[in-house]
Amino acid sequence: MNWLTRLFLKSKKVAATASHSESESKKPMEENISTDKMQHDIKQNSDLKNQDKNPDVVEQTIFNLMHASVWYEKEELAEKLGSLGDSRAIDALVCLFDTTEDNDNGAWEIRYAACTSLGKLRAVDALIKALKHRSTTVAYGAAENLGNIGDIRAIASLKSVVETHTDHDVRDAAKKALYQLGASSEMSQSQLDESLLQAASEGDIENVKILLDKGANPNARGLFDSTPLTNALANGHTTVAQILRDRLGVKGVRIIVESNLASMLGSGIITPPETMVSSIDRELADGNWIQHGDFIDYIQKNGFVSPVICDCLSDDERLKLIESQFPDDRWACCGRITEGSMTRYNVVVAFWK
Repeated sequence: MNWLTRLFLKSKKVAATASHSESESKKPMEENISTDKMQHDIKQNSDLKNQDKNPDVVEQTIFNLMHASVWYEKEELAEKLGSLGDSRAIDALVCLFDTTEDNDNGAWEIRYAACTSLGKLRAVDALIKALKHRSTTVAYGAAENLGNIGDIRAIASLKSVVETHTDHDVRDAAKKALYQLGASSEMSQSQLDESLLQAASEGDIENVKILLDKGANPNARGLFDSTPLTNALANGHTTVAQILRDRLGVKGVRIIVESNLASMLGSGIITPPETMVSSIDRELADGNWIQHGDFIDYIQKNGFVSPVICDCLSDDERLKLIESQFPDDRWACCGRITEGSMTRYNVVVAFWK
């Protein structure tokens, strides 16, 4: 017989004793107090006044939770158990997941309150198990609170939710929890981009910054070709919009010219054909790296400067050279070989830190 079962049996005995005592000495109630809500408010006020006199508030609160008849009373008692900070409340809170039916009045509120209180109690094991619950409310609340707790034991289970759960909101909650746990580096590029689109829509400033720092594309494309910036603006999140504007666009361009005639070319300024500029702009925009016209605007204002001239390189050599030019930036390289020659122009475009 576990602790919760013993308490339930004890509560039945207390209830029987209380009923007998009440039958012997009833006090008249005012006639205008008739609704469940008014009775609940009176009982709540009485409980608050007597709380300091109760030798075990946790047991009394669980007892009241078991016998609550209306949903808002269950919700408030579930919230109270979290604020009491006693781990004995964990079993009672978990029981609310299954004793509450999906079509019950206040089912969402009761289950969500239970998850929140489990988070306050740092009940990591219970919340990890709740990620697999049939109720999307329970799974969502569990993911959200695991992120708030910050225990790395939850990472594997949260990643599983991101990959397999059928509910979009639950997956988003798990993604958010992962980058709260510092595990967003283990997320794919598409998962990072989807999370950024969602965070921008919600105006979540802190997580927008985290996702950008982890490598999310500030110009990612979502439903109906939306971007993080358009999502932020559509929902009135001006601070997030400014953060995204600061990260968008071209931050630098470097030309690497590969030619076996490099020794003859010397250090003169070399520029690729003008037609290449519009072609590169279109290619980068189609790949969601920039907005159409960003590359053209940058070149018109800054031109091509400080080319790197070298002999023809292997793929590995070229990658090492590019990384040495842009060690801390996100970049894309558009390589072109001019017609009628062996000269290769590597236009390396840096974007955001």
